[in-house]
Amino acid sequence: MFDTQNTAQNVLLGSGVQSFAGSVANLDGLDYYKLQVNSRSNVSMSLSGLSDNVNLFLLDSASRQLAASSATGIRSELIKTTLEAGTYFVKVQQATSTTSSPYQLNFSNDPLFSTPNSTPQSLIVNGVKASYAANSTLTLSTSYASDRDGWQDVSKVDFWLTQSLPDSTERRIELADVDTFTSHNDASAKFGYTTSLSQLGLAVGAYKLNAVAYDKAGSTSEKFTSTAFNITNSAAQNLSISGIQTNYDATSTLTIDPSFVSDSNGWQDVSKVDFWLTNSVGRRVELADVTSFISNDGLTSARFGYSTGLLGLASGDYKLNAVAIDTANARSSTFTSSIFNIANSKPQDLQVNGVLDSYSVDSRITLATSYVSDNNGWQDVGKVDFWLTDSSNKRIELADVTSFSSNNLTSAKFGYSTALTGLAAGRYSLNALAFDKTGVTSNQFTKSFDVTNVAPKTLTLNLANTSTTPSYDANSTITLASSFVTDNNGWQDIKNVDFWLTNSKGTRIELADVTSFTSNSATTAKFDYAADLSQLGLAAGNYSLNAIAYDKSGALSSRAAKSFAVSNTAPATLTVNGVKDSYALNSTLTIDPSFVTDNNGWQDVGKVDFWLTDALNRRIELADVTSFTSDTAIAAKFGYSTSLAGLAAGSYSLNAVAYDRAGLASNTFTKSLSLVNSAPQTVTLNGLKSLYSKTSILELTSSYVTDINGWQDVTKVDFWLTDSLSRRIELADVTSFTAEGTNAKFDYSTSLSALGLAAGRYQLNAIAYDKTGAASDLAWKQFDISATLDWFDLNLKDAGVVGLARSKATDGTLDRNDMLSIFRDVQDGGVVDTSELTDLKSLMATTTPFSMSDPVRYLSNKLAIDSYANISNTAFEASLGKWFLGTVAPTATFTDESSGKVTNFTYTRFQTPLFGTNTSARIGGIDQRSFGDCVLLAALGATFAPQSNDAGNSISKTINDMLIDNGDNTYTVRFFTQDLKAEWVTVDNRLATTDGKNLFGTSNKDGLWAPIIEKACAQWREFNEGSTFYASKPATGWDIIGNGDYLDDGLQRVTGRAAKNYFTGGGSWDFSFNLIKDSLGAGKAILSAGVPSSNTLNLISGHAYTVTNAYISATGEQRVVVRNPWGIDYAWSGAADGNNDGFLDLSYTQFRNFGYITIA
Repeated sequence: MFDTQNTAQNVLLGSGVQSFAGSVANLDGLDYYKLQVNSRSNVSMSLSGLSDNVNLFLLDSASRQLAASSATGIRSELIKTTLEAGTYFVKVQQATSTTSSPYQLNFSNDPLFSTPNSTPQSLIVNGVKASYAANSTLTLSTSYASDRDGWQDVSKVDFWLTQSLPDSTERRIELADVDTFTSHNDASAKFGYTTSLSQLGLAVGAYKLNAVAYDKAGSTSEKFTSTAFNITNSAAQNLSISGIQTNYDATSTLTIDPSFVSDSNGWQDVSKVDFWLTNSVGRRVELADVTSFISNDGLTSARFGYSTGLLGLASGDYKLNAVAIDTANARSSTFTSSIFNIANSKPQDLQVNGVLDSYSVDSRITLATSYVSDNNGWQDVGKVDFWLTDSSNKRIELADVTSFSSNNLTSAKFGYSTALTGLAAGRYSLNALAFDKTGVTSNQFTKSFDVTNVAPKTLTLNLANTSTTPSYDANSTITLASSFVTDNNGWQDIKNVDFWLTNSKGTRIELADVTSFTSNSATTAKFDYAADLSQLGLAAGNYSLNAIAYDKSGALSSRAAKSFAVSNTAPATLTVNGVKDSYALNSTLTIDPSFVTDNNGWQDVGKVDFWLTDALNRRIELADVTSFTSDTAIAAKFGYSTSLAGLAAGSYSLNAVAYDRAGLASNTFTKSLSLVNSAPQTVTLNGLKSLYSKTSILELTSSYVTDINGWQDVTKVDFWLTDSLSRRIELADVTSFTAEGTNAKFDYSTSLSALGLAAGRYQLNAIAYDKTGAASDLAWKQFDISATLDWFDLNLKDAGVVGLARSKATDGTLDRNDMLSIFRDVQDGGVVDTSELTDLKSLMATTTPFSMSDPVRYLSNKLAIDSYANISNTAFEASLGKWFLGTVAPTATFTDESSGKVTNFTYTRFQTPLFGTNTSARIGGIDQRSFGDCVLLAALGATFAPQSNDAGNSISKTINDMLIDNGDNTYTVRFFTQDLKAEWVTVDNRLATTDGKNLFGTSNKDGLWAPIIEKACAQWREFNEGSTFYASKPATGWDIIGNGDYLDDGLQRVTGRAAKNYFTGGGSWDFSFNLIKDSLGAGKAILSAGVPSSNTLNLISGHAYTVTNAYISATGEQRVVVRNPWGIDYAWSGAADGNNDGFLDLSYTQFRNFGYITIA
């Protein structure tokens, strides 16, 4: 109730002693007292009557600690001090959370007078020895404390021990105080002192005894410190173990209650507790030791637990034994428990292995390694009893197993073998039961198995045909005379005789079995047999009749065999199905599934010969049938189909004969039929419009004629027009057809402008004719010709597109600017609608009254492909910029594959004219600089006419044709695909720069044409290959063109001509000087590459050169001129011309340093 300062017990310090009784416990661990001091006083506070460790504290009014007393154990606590007038708090508190104790708290005071106090003068402590055991008692001789205020002023002598620690600090160990004195003389108090060391937990080592005397005013004497004395080792003691039960079984766990051992050198001096069992004859069974302890009292008592399994211990009486051992290996007295019993456990888990499902009567049962477990240990197993039971549950004793070895602590291992001699065939069970040494049994093991009987012994076959090598035809029957099978289990044990044939290849042919027998003797069964061969399809050749006898248990005899021959027979019947009475001319005769039977087997049929005979009995050969499938063993199935094309109408007979592989023929099949002609049935006209202008093209698409005689029987379709007055106007006929299934397909186109037709309604008429002149029914369709409508009215839908396209096409052409105007016009409603998009595609049709250049048509088609119905103006304009205005540039980054270096570009506009100060491209404009597109630039250089230096100023028609200046700072550039189809791309005058410098070579003299083409090639290839060039990541156009290329691919992209590679080293692929010279003379482009990395001319390895000229010098020497696309001679070590323009003049011998050339 006094557990806070607010609820503290009030104490007014007065004269005399004031006492208060109280207690502290788990849930009430402290009490407060509020002390009121009215004048400066010597105050004494003592705490006594303790049963556990309780401490005393003095606090000022601000809760600051002024003094404390914390003696160990149950020793009294004392605080003596001088206090000024004021309010103080005294706190009584348990030493640990588990402390529980009553207490008596006394207060006394001694008001201060003017007479000054004298401190005790001297403290003499006698009788400290040189060493003590840790469990001994420290006893002093008579000792003395002097005080001028009289011996009765000495109130106590405070004792403690100190131990020097390794970190140079001292550990203080409190001892009991002396507070009882007698007079030695008036100023000297005499006292004795004894204290036990056994409860202090003093480790082995050096200690000093310290003491200070106090007078009643709390004044102290000088400190006494003894010389060092030793604490010696004491063995552990008081080993106490509890919780051992009186009964266990072998599967139990022996677990003790928390147990204790004391060590006067401290609980931590306990090293281990050694445990073992002893049985009734004193045999020692080692157990695991305890090596882990916790403190029980913080000083000398160690607490521990213990648990151990008893598995494998034989039943009987045991005692648990233990000895505690300290760190110096000193041993406590031995603890021995009362006797406890381990009960017997029965054997278990009898496991018998290796029993088979079946044994012959003369064999042995031999087990694989088998096991039985016993929790009292494997040696407790006494025997395993074995016996058999038959199907009537009769018991048949077998030998027992009495010898075992250890598989593990509780598992006994054993083997076993026993003969089955004398057992009848039938079903048995092997049984086993394990016994321990007390006679207690395990689970029973049971496993069923069969004991088999003996197989039939002999099988004898007797053919009725007694020839040495009997022969039969494929239609006959093989008959056996009386035949026999012997079975020592009795003739009635025979179940069947299995018969089959084998041919010379070993193929098995099943026959019927014999299942009916009569007795020939007690052990011999007699039977007869006949096998019909007619349905087996036996080819001519040698055979064996085979047989095996089976008894009722499935046991079989050895095989018996008789050899015989089968002779060949002709095919028996030929049946041809599904031949119709008549067929159309040029049709196909197809029969239903038909059959040939041959008793030598369906595979003996070699062919069926077909032919026709006409009315004059002339033979017309047809294709034979040589492929058959099986219908039955003797019936071959076949189909047949043959064209009747080329045969005249009339009467015929279809004839057929089947032949076997020996050439023997079947019956002849004959069926009469007629061939009749049929006129074309229908003409279908597709694609005719309802309205045309006078100048339109009348077109039909995917039209066709149906003729059951086949599409090739159609010879023409006759076309004509009729006007409103039924006048006939002849048109060209169709005489060329292709197959569409069985129909004759055709397209048709004719111009109306040459016919001078007036406006009005017309009918297109058509009749088809076959090769006999037979005609189809009339096919017709009507249409109108307008006097005012033109192509634009008839083919376009949107009025705006119609008007603008017509006005732009008045010169007969729709050029780039015209198409740009139309593309902008269709963006009139925020979107390009379906009609506008359809009109754009119609403008790009191949048949129009105006022309359109290939680049404009190609780019317009690309725009149309990108677009879709109701595409927004924003999206349409973006696509228009991509294809016509160069607003899309190659992704501005390049990764060098060899080094992994990444370069980022910036696009900057250049205003230099396309060809600079020249009127067309010059080879000097090719300046590769540091970018790796030498193949592209060398290929551009190869398109110039032959020249030997930069002053030649040859012209490249290829470059002039591939590059179009659109006049608005955009350029349309042509390249060729690998299948040499032209494609175009548009770029603007923004060029790639790094660090503010153009990546590619340009000059005012040579213009922008070369870097424009480089950019265009990068853009074109990124469009086409950006997502596929690398397998695992997208590629930029600069990645694609800047990491090298093949010479032939580069030349084909620029020239549009197929390229061929030639190599040094001789052979048909080698090149020659004349090949180079003649190719240049013919206007072909040539590149060279493949020089060794080390060469005397310092030519650059892994680099493409342009071959620009080949000539014979004045001295008759063959020479070849090449140009480095870098535009400089570089480290060239050949003859110099002083120009440093990249042209290198080589002898032909020097030129062959190049490993290969490419010509396009």
